[in-house]
Amino acid sequence: MGFSGGGSNILKNHTHDSGILQDGGNLNMQGVTQGNMSTGSMPYSDGANLQELVKGVDGQTMQLSGGFPSWQTATVGANQALSNLSAVAVNATMNMNSNIVTNVGAGAGMAKMETIANYETTGTVASHTFTFSPVVDLDLYQFLYITVSGVSTQAADLEMEWNSLTTAYDYNYSEDDNGTWSFTEATGQSQQVLCDSGLLSGAKSLTAKIWLLPHESNTPTEVYRVIGDVNVEGEGRSLFFGLRAPSDINNLTSLTIGLSAGGFFSHGRFRISGCVC
Repeated sequence: MGFSGGGSNILKNHTHDSGILQDGGNLNMQGVTQGNMSTGSMPYSDGANLQELVKGVDGQTMQLSGGFPSWQTATVGANQALSNLSAVAVNATMNMNSNIVTNVGAGAGMAKMETIANYETTGTVASHTFTFSPVVDLDLYQFLYITVSGVSTQAADLEMEWNSLTTAYDYNYSEDDNGTWSFTEATGQSQQVLCDSGLLSGAKSLTAKIWLLPHESNTPTEVYRVIGDVNVEGEGRSLFFGLRAPSDINNLTSLTIGLSAGGFFSHGRFRISGCVC
C-alpha cells in the first residue's frame, strides 16, 4: 500500500517498493536518507524495534553478547584459539604454559625444531644440570639435539649424564689429535664421555654436537643412544657413540653436561632442541 490513504492524513504502511504506486520508491542509502543516529553507528533489531549500535574504538571486533551485537576488544592470550592467531603480533610471545606444541606442520625439506632449554655460564662453571618440569616426553620427538660451545679452563674430559643416572654408561670414541688417531672404549662407567683430556687441553675452545635418541628395540633392554662429535680449537676432533639403559625410556627428567676438571669460562653455552615428530 502506498503513502496515499484515499484522502486520509494518516501515513499508511509502506515498503519503499518502486513497483508500488506512491510507495516512495527505493530508500536511498547513499548519503541522502537521514536517521537519528550517531556518526559510525549501525542499526540492529531487538526483535520488536530498531536499536542503535554505537560505534566502538579502533581495533575492536563485533561479537555477540547476550544475543545482541556489541563491540569487543580482541583477547590475545595463552588460550586464544589458533584460528584467531592473525590478531597476534608477529613478534609476540605465545605463552603455552610450558606445554609442548605437537604436530607442527612444515614444508618439504624443512626441519621442525624447537628449543627446549638453554643456558649460558656467567662465571667459571664445572657443569650445568637441566632439570625438566614437566619432564620431556621423548615420544613427542624423533631426537634431541644438544649443542655445547665454550672454553675450558684446563685439560679435562667432556662428560654427560641424564636422569641423574651415575652407572652403566657404555661408550667409545675415536679422536684425531693433531693427525694422530686413537680409539677408546669403556663399559659400566659413571658418565658418558664425549672426548678426553688428551684432546681437550687447557684454555681451548670447543664445540660439541650431540644427538640423543631413545631406542626401543626388540631386545629386552631399551636404551638411550648418543652420537656426535666434539671439535677442539688447534687440536682436532672426537667422534663418539654411547648408550645406557634408562629407568624410563619415554621421559627425560634431567641432563647434565660438564668437565671432569676445572670448568668452562664465562659465556659457555648449552642448548637443547627437539625435532618434533
